[in-house]
Amino acid sequence: MKSIWAKGCLIVVGLFTVGYIGAALVSGYAMENFLIPKFQNISANVRPHLPEILADLKLLEANPIFDDGPRKKDAQNLLSRHIGWESKGVKPDTSEYKALVALNAAYLGPRDVEYIKKLASDPRVEKLDVSWVDQVTSFDHWQPSSSEVVQAELKKVPELNGIGRIGQISTLALPDFQLFQFAVLVRFIQLQKNGAELKGLVLLRQSSDLMHSTHSLVGAMYASAGLSREHTVVEVFNIKNWPLVEKERIMAYRRLSWAWGGLIHMASWDTLPQEFLTFFKPRNGACAMGETLISETGFQDFLSSNAPFETDFSSRLEQSKDFMRKYFDVCSMKDYAGYLEPSQDQSNPVFTKGSNSIWAFVKSGNVTGNDDDSYGVNPVRIPFVRRILAMTIMTLAPPNFTKLYDERTPAATKPEPNPKSTH
Repeated sequence: MKSIWAKGCLIVVGLFTVGYIGAALVSGYAMENFLIPKFQNISANVRPHLPEILADLKLLEANPIFDDGPRKKDAQNLLSRHIGWESKGVKPDTSEYKALVALNAAYLGPRDVEYIKKLASDPRVEKLDVSWVDQVTSFDHWQPSSSEVVQAELKKVPELNGIGRIGQISTLALPDFQLFQFAVLVRFIQLQKNGAELKGLVLLRQSSDLMHSTHSLVGAMYASAGLSREHTVVEVFNIKNWPLVEKERIMAYRRLSWAWGGLIHMASWDTLPQEFLTFFKPRNGACAMGETLISETGFQDFLSSNAPFETDFSSRLEQSKDFMRKYFDVCSMKDYAGYLEPSQDQSNPVFTKGSNSIWAFVKSGNVTGNDDDSYGVNPVRIPFVRRILAMTIMTLAPPNFTKLYDERTPAATKPEPNPKSTH
């Protein structure tokens, strides 16, 4: 009997060993021949554009659009009271807000000359109370993460595993940038009709500055659109002596806001020429890709620990985390530093429920069709599978960081962008 039991154990150990080695070979082959090359292509696609990117960086460094001064006065409380958030259902409950939303809904479309003329002739514009916009000049930045809405989400980070963190960062509340920009345009028209068009232009410029200072891609796109809109309103109302930002500098800022995502990916996971790091400043668009880059930190659960024969990402992962710490410091995003800390052990059980258990779901007895009623194996706990899953997600649909260089046309002929399409 002992001999049979011993042989059975040897067979089980042998099958496990063969299976483990087989999984290692399959995983290694997939990583080396498919997934890692796809991941490296993110940097490879940026490299041909480095000379153009460098030219844009030098252009903005020599003549900046925005100021990198101290961030002392946050506009978050003011703007939350008046424009609310695009998601999370947090909206101001005031008649002024509802009237602004109603007028905005009637004027969705390209912000061209005809749009401005039509809006300026609408009798509802003069009746709308947006006098609060005058206060934006009292602030030097806009930090959405200082709000109660975002802070409540960030407090949950220590209790989330990698999958949970990726899901959270992709759904964090964003301010209603479009409504804010519309409110400022309405206020400009009101002031222009009262002979104070230069004060209105100051508000337009300050609104772009504040949206840039949110250090988000959506904010950067609205900021660049706002700078372009100044050209339109100056043309419509024949305003003299207003120092417009040249269209080439606006487009350089817009291109760089995307391109920095690729540059920071190179600095985090590959090698970025040192020259580019000398331009790593918020005013050059370096902070616009925060939400995209933070999501990559969620994969540390999948890439950190190593089982025998498993692809080792430890050095690259530490490089990425080191650079992201610098990123959070330069971009005043220390509120997000919790994403760089390892998930707590209790956040990564072998079996878990809900959307975090994306492997081998087993429905519980009370089936409602909701993921919260589903149990499954946590993929972070499965050697080889976790590597393949992480790299598959990270390479599935990476942003095209250089798309504006691929599609580059002369700034003078490029139509004003509609930033709503970038969100």
